[in-house]
Amino acid sequence: MTKKLRITVPAVKTTRISCRSVTVQQGKTVRLSPVIYPSYSDEKVRYINGSTRTLSVNSKGVVRGLKKGTGMIRVVSGKKYVYVKVTVQ
Repeated sequence: MTKKLRITVPAVKTTRISCRSVTVQQGKTVRLSPVIYPSYSDEKVRYINGSTRTLSVNSKGVVRGLKKGTGMIRVVSGKKYVYVKVTVQ
C-alpha cells in the first residue's frame, strides 16, 4: 500500500534590502545592484522613479542620466524598500 503525501512550501519573503547610491554621466547608463536578503526570496524587485526629469529607470534597474542634478529611485521587494540617491553629472 502506498500513500501520496502533498508538501506545501511557503513562499520566501524578503526580510531586508540594501542598495548603494550611484553617480551617472548625463546621457549614459548605470545598473543598480540591490542586495536582497534572503538571496533566495521569491519576491520580485521593482524600481520606482521619483525624479522623471533628471533620470529614467527600467524594470531591470538600468538608470539613464537625462539632466544634471540628483534624484531618488525606490527599490522595492515585497513589503521592504530602500531609497537610492542617484547623481547625474
